[in-house]
Amino acid sequence: MGSAPITHATAKTKHSVRQGLIAMLGPFIDTIVVCSLTGLVIVSTGAWETGKTSTSLSIYAFNSQIGYAGNLIITLGMVLFAFTTILTWSFYGKQCLSYFVKKVSGDVGFYRVFLKAYYSVFLVGIVIGTSVVDFPMAATYLVEIWLFSDITNALMAIPNLIGLLLLNKIVVGLLKDYFKPGL
Repeated sequence: MGSAPITHATAKTKHSVRQGLIAMLGPFIDTIVVCSLTGLVIVSTGAWETGKTSTSLSIYAFNSQIGYAGNLIITLGMVLFAFTTILTWSFYGKQCLSYFVKKVSGDVGFYRVFLKAYYSVFLVGIVIGTSVVDFPMAATYLVEIWLFSDITNALMAIPNLIGLLLLNKIVVGLLKDYFKPGL
C-alpha cells in the first residue's frame, strides 16, 4: 500500500538504503512466513473443505493438529495483530496530521489542538469499531466491508506506485552509492 514508509522515514539511520533493506523484512515475515505457513496448515489439514472462512478456518486447521493450543496461537496472533494495527494507524494519522497542519499553518499550538481532536476521533472510532462486531448486522455486511477496505487500499497503493516509478532514478542512485565498494 505504501503506508509503512511513514514509519520508516522517521528512523535515524546512516543511509536510507539501509532502512529500506530493514523495511523489506516486514512484508517477508508477514507474507512468506506467517501467511504461507497458515495457508500450508489449512491446505495440508483439509480444513479448506469445511466451508469455514477467516479466523474460524485457521482455528479449525490448527486445532485439528495441535488441539486447544491452536486456538490459543490464533487468538494471541489476532490480539497482537489488532493491537499493533491500532497503534500503527494512530501513528500514521499523527504523522500525516503533523505534515499537513504544520505545512499549512506553521503554528505549533494549532497543531496541538488538531492532534487532541484527532486522538479523540480515533478513540471514538476504536470504540465504535470494536462494538459493531457484536451487532448481528455486522456479519451480514462483512463481504461489503472487506470490499470497501480492498478498494481503499488500492486507492492508497496507486499513488504510491506512481511515486515509485517517478523516483526510480533516485532510488537506483542511492542503491549504487550504498553498495559501492569501500563503504
